[in-house]
Amino acid sequence: MGQRHQVYVFLHEKENNTPVCKAFHNQWCYGSLPLRHVQRVAQFQRRADKYSRFSSKVNYRNDPDVLKAILSLSIKTGEYYSYSDINSEVTTPEGWINPDLGDNNDGITLMYVPQGSKRIKYCFMFLRGYSHKPGKKPLSAKAYVEQYYNPATQSHYKAYGIPKLITDLGKHCDLLTLAECYNLLPDWFRPEIERANIKKATRCQLPLYADCLPENKKLYEKRLKEAL
Repeated sequence: MGQRHQVYVFLHEKENNTPVCKAFHNQWCYGSLPLRHVQRVAQFQRRADKYSRFSSKVNYRNDPDVLKAILSLSIKTGEYYSYSDINSEVTTPEGWINPDLGDNNDGITLMYVPQGSKRIKYCFMFLRGYSHKPGKKPLSAKAYVEQYYNPATQSHYKAYGIPKLITDLGKHCDLLTLAECYNLLPDWFRPEIERANIKKATRCQLPLYADCLPENKKLYEKRLKEAL
């Protein structure tokens, strides 16, 4: 099936003063592609009043299809291209809020669009259970993409325009802190939630929790023995 990656877009709604999640599940999304998603949302947020197709009056906060369109917009040409594998949901299903329950092997993108701000916040993060990747740690564009491309030895690094992408995101976006990530996805970080997930995890899902919190390690090892 190829690479799996979830993109979580949080929009701050003024009415209830809390971030609301609109999720986009992307197949075949890894390496430089998640950086381009962040770039598109950041550029729209920065220049919404200058786009002929979009207006600052568009209530895209309540229309995930507009966000979907932004993710499909070409920065260079201003034209759209189809993402047949992007699914937008008006109300995000419970399972999508917890990345451990998604179909994933290449991490997640978190984006937060503050109310009234021209800048967005973002980070990339890998799920626990993939020992060769740093799990549940906010990563910058540079730190994430270098998990896939070595700038010193791989021609793809420059050929894909990665240095410019990194510079652009660094200039126009802010990196989410771990505390901010906790606030956006609290259930994913809470020990009791992780413990409950380990208890109900199937044999195939258990490896996702190999790098679980210390307080859940004994339960994980017990479940692992039961599954053998």
